[in-house]
Amino acid sequence: MVAPLYVYTPQPVLVTLAMAQQRLRVIFVTSQPEIQNDLTAIVQQASDAVRNYLKSANDPTWTDTSAPPVVQAAVLTLAACWWTHKGDDSAPQDYDAGAWKQVERLLMQIRDPALA
Repeated sequence: MVAPLYVYTPQPVLVTLAMAQQRLRVIFVTSQPEIQNDLTAIVQQASDAVRNYLKSANDPTWTDTSAPPVVQAAVLTLAACWWTHKGDDSAPQDYDAGAWKQVERLLMQIRDPALA
């Protein structure tokens, strides 16, 4: 049996669902739980993406109450982009390039630079 190349281990999200709701101006309606589920998934994915981007500067113990505000801003930036473009619009293939540029600018002081 071949070992998987990547094993996903969930880490705590870096922002609360309420923080994402406020940033996106999303109001949940009890008759539409799928909207809350979608945003919950996007927040987890954005948190994971920011943690991966930070590489060794990521602190696995960070939570939504202990992550630095600049890290939370990066998560919310990605979440807002991914919420807006869920694949059901005609966004260009590189629709998230601007969001990643913002993330890079936000996190450049705390991220270990990649070595070529």
